[in-house]
Amino acid sequence: MEWKEKRMARSEGAGGDCGTATAAVTNTERRQRVIDDLKQRIALGEIPLGSRIVEAEVTSRLGISRPTVREALSQLARHGYLVQEAYRGYRVSEIHRERVRELATVRVANDMVAIEGILGDESGKRMEQLDAVLQEYLTRMDKPDPIVRHEAHMAFHRGIWEASGNTFMMKLWPVLEAEMTLVLAVEQEQRHNDSRARALDESLVECIRRGDREEIHENLRMHVVDSAEEFLEFFDATIGRTI
Repeated sequence: MEWKEKRMARSEGAGGDCGTATAAVTNTERRQRVIDDLKQRIALGEIPLGSRIVEAEVTSRLGISRPTVREALSQLARHGYLVQEAYRGYRVSEIHRERVRELATVRVANDMVAIEGILGDESGKRMEQLDAVLQEYLTRMDKPDPIVRHEAHMAFHRGIWEASGNTFMMKLWPVLEAEMTLVLAVEQEQRHNDSRARALDESLVECIRRGDREEIHENLRMHVVDSAEEFLEFFDATIGRTI
C-alpha cells in the first residue's frame, strides 16, 4: 500500500547509527525513532498483540545499535506497550475484557477532570486552544495514511488534557495512550471507525462549548464506555473468542 511505502521510505531515509549524514543524530533521537516505529506498527496491527519483539530484527531493520534499541524497548514496557518476560525478552501487551472496561472508566474520569480545567478558565483561552486542536484533528483525519489518522486521534485526546492546563495529568498520558493504542490496533485490523470517531469527537467539543456538565458526562459515557462495550461485542463476534 502507498502508506506502507511512505512509512518505509521515512524509516530508511532516517539512516542508521553510523554515516556522515547522521553523525549529529543523538542517542535520544535514535531511541525515539525506534519507539515511534514500533508504536506505529502496533497501531496498524502489523505486530499482533502478544507477539514477541525480536531485538536483533529491530536493530537490523532500523540500523540502530542494540543498546539503543534495548533502551527504547524498556521505555515502551514502562508505558505499557510491551511486557518484559524473564529470559524471553519483550512481547506486545495484550488486551483483556476487564482491562478494556477499566480503561473506559479511567478515561471518562480523567477527561472530566481535564474538561473542568477548560470550563474553569474564564478568559476562554483554553477553549480556544481546544478549538484549534479540533481543527487540526479534522484536517488530519482527511488524510489517506492510517498512521496520520491514528496519530491525529491520539493528538486530539491528548489535546483535551493539554488544554486543561493540568501538568500532572500529562505525566499520566503515555500510559493511557498505550492502552488506547492496543485497543485501536484490534479495530484497525478488523474494521475502520474513523468516521464514527470523528463525529463523536466533534460532538464532544460542542458539548464542552455549551458547558453543560451533565451533557458532557453523558457524551463521554457514550463516547467511551458504550464504545468499549461495542468493541467487546464486536471482538467476540468477529474473532470468535472472548478476551
